[in-house]
Amino acid sequence: MDSLLHFRKKSKVSKVEVPSASSGKSKESTTSLNEPSISAAKEPLKGRGKRNDASADGKKPYSKEKIIKSSRKKNKPTKRIPESAHYSESDVLKAIHVGDLATIVRAYTLRCLPVNFSDENKNNLFHHAAVLASEDVVKALLIFIPDSEKLVRAANGNNDTPVDLAEDKSIRKLFRQFLEYKRPGDEMEVELEGNCYQDLNTIILNKKKDKITGNSKVMVSLDGGGIRGLCSVQIMLALEKKMKTKPFWQHVDWTGGTSTGGIITLLLSLENDLEECRIAYLTLKDKVFIGKKPYETAKLEFFLKQYMTDRKMSSISRPKIALCTVKMKDKNMRLKLIRNYHLDSSSSTVNDGDLFDYDDGHNWDIWKAARCTSAAPYYFQPFGNYLDGALISNNPSLDLITEYFRYSQIKALELEQKNTASDEVAVFISIGTGAKMTQDEELCPEIMDNLKTKEAKGLVRYTELKNIVSTYLRQLMVSDGLPVERTNIWCHSIGTPFFRFTPNLSKDVSISENSDSVVINMMWETEMYIRHIIPHQLTELAIYLDYVFENKKIQSN
Repeated sequence: MDSLLHFRKKSKVSKVEVPSASSGKSKESTTSLNEPSISAAKEPLKGRGKRNDASADGKKPYSKEKIIKSSRKKNKPTKRIPESAHYSESDVLKAIHVGDLATIVRAYTLRCLPVNFSDENKNNLFHHAAVLASEDVVKALLIFIPDSEKLVRAANGNNDTPVDLAEDKSIRKLFRQFLEYKRPGDEMEVELEGNCYQDLNTIILNKKKDKITGNSKVMVSLDGGGIRGLCSVQIMLALEKKMKTKPFWQHVDWTGGTSTGGIITLLLSLENDLEECRIAYLTLKDKVFIGKKPYETAKLEFFLKQYMTDRKMSSISRPKIALCTVKMKDKNMRLKLIRNYHLDSSSSTVNDGDLFDYDDGHNWDIWKAARCTSAAPYYFQPFGNYLDGALISNNPSLDLITEYFRYSQIKALELEQKNTASDEVAVFISIGTGAKMTQDEELCPEIMDNLKTKEAKGLVRYTELKNIVSTYLRQLMVSDGLPVERTNIWCHSIGTPFFRFTPNLSKDVSISENSDSVVINMMWETEMYIRHIIPHQLTELAIYLDYVFENKKIQSN
């Protein structure tokens, strides 16, 4: 009986006086005591944008509540939408509503994201995501949709932006982090004795502007790092977005890459744009990084052949490419550069292509070059006697600039001309894949036992291969530090501006990571690095590159 009374008390209704819309007189209406009054419901939330109570035609507005009800009615929560070769607009909306990150990523790789979606009340994808999506889905949409900034600031028919509709503090925080550009203290301009202080690189850059000629060179170095190559692509996308003379890669003259950096170098040099390159890498993680290590090498080779066909390295006329790989001979390792150019032998003793290991680019299939530079020990089988270039040079900056000067010196001696190579380097750009080391080293004993009976047989003894793997893992940690410092000093000593970009990742990301959540969060941290740490460096570089490209074009004509 007590429980019944309690129920009746809770469900008790009272009469509330509500003004009549037509006569102005009061009329009786019933409402639950536990529900807010109608007038209270119409009050705008504190800190939100102004909300309209009805549309111009008298219909109820397409509100946040309607988005929720519509979603719950049409899209009952499921673990995942079935994988498909194509996703419709409704499929993507459902994925947003139920937090299906895998479908969002796959829809992006299939170019099925309806980036221009707008419903009957002008709600875009971010209005829907703000109400119902998970943090990872919101991050993915912000990263993948080109005009995401504009869409996050856009108001719907009720004058609400996605930020206004987001009641979850974590979602609001994501939107605000994405929209804010901050300048850290170490990049602030410091007033010193009345003058604006500029760092050494900016001073060198400004002086270099007067020396730009038609022969000026833009050099780009890309680190290894497996799936973390997505970070490098994202940084280049941000740089290109700030530039006027696009695409960025068509203006690169010399480039060096190791492992994943080598694959990205080849993809871009084969006239794939940065967006296509990112799609290729998101596809790679699902097609190749499957099962236990070592992975099926045939799947990697199929992927490389699919994107690079059977063309030769020499078919790429520009830019000049130097890929780092490691050649095993008599149990010794040495760095080997695979190039798309060649020094022809002549009677001159100073110019011997074979002596300086300049293979003819006609002898190298592009996909085989990519396979050699990325033959990571215990991840994939060696390619003949070639292993991943990261064993010796995960950051190829020093090797690229050394190669450039050696090539230029040999050519100058051959032609009996003055070597002007140091004056012709307009800028050197080094891009990393993240500063955090993976935890794979802890798994070495188990992996080594597996390799002892599988991949290592016929290559080197078990103990020697274990040392190779340890060296490889340590090399992943030295992409920064001395390699960057030495390249920086070298560039500044010849009056060349030097830029180094690599995000600081808060968590360990394996080079073969295939979790959508981990990869999206890695890309999100890279986006925060771009927006909060290096925005002004990127802007400075973009303006300078536009200047270089325009002046090269003028002086070449």
